[in-house]
Amino acid sequence: MDAQTRSLLGQLHRSGGFAYFWTLDRATKEKRTHWFVAGQPPAAVPSGRGGDVDFCVYPTLSQSDELHRATVGDISGVGGFYAEYDLSGFADEEAMLSIARSAEPRPSVMVHSGGGVHCYWILEKPYTIQNDSQRRSVAKIQHDWVRIVNGDEAASDLARVLRVPGTTNYKYDPPRAVEFLEFTTETYPLRLFFEQVKNRTQEFNRTPGLSQKAYESE
Repeated sequence: MDAQTRSLLGQLHRSGGFAYFWTLDRATKEKRTHWFVAGQPPAAVPSGRGGDVDFCVYPTLSQSDELHRATVGDISGVGGFYAEYDLSGFADEEAMLSIARSAEPRPSVMVHSGGGVHCYWILEKPYTIQNDSQRRSVAKIQHDWVRIVNGDEAASDLARVLRVPGTTNYKYDPPRAVEFLEFTTETYPLRLFFEQVKNRTQEFNRTPGLSQKAYESE
């Protein structure tokens, strides 16, 4: 695992707990979850024969077994927000990249997945989820942020796994590299995302558990 990939995972998993890689062996169709302590990923990314490798965007409260991934209720906090752009939804790659790069603020990190782009906005400091009300609030911000930046709304949940930079996307023939397009040290306050979602989403204030009070410490 290179330094940039390790840094990205470290930033996203700062709220602690556990994290994992998720592998799909396209030869055997075997799926496996590889758990580790958040912030302490293994030196090498796990791989299989013709296997795809994803990682959990957000850390979890506890560790499960190799046959299970996390659910939204397991998420312990967020170190940033993400949006996915699928090339199939655009006329060409140039159009996709233009939309992804037009997001305001600009993504801290951009990764080409082989079939699209994954964007990450890293927070100045991680937000640790203390209760279900806060989890609903953060889930709402993540979902609506994807909508605001014109990402793929089908990929907007807290339990999302995305491709690991430096690996290979075997969904295509020939396989395609998963690689960084942009990597910066830019970070943003949580309040920025709260305010943008609040201003852009009419139903925001009608969501149970979603209130600015939850973020006043930020």
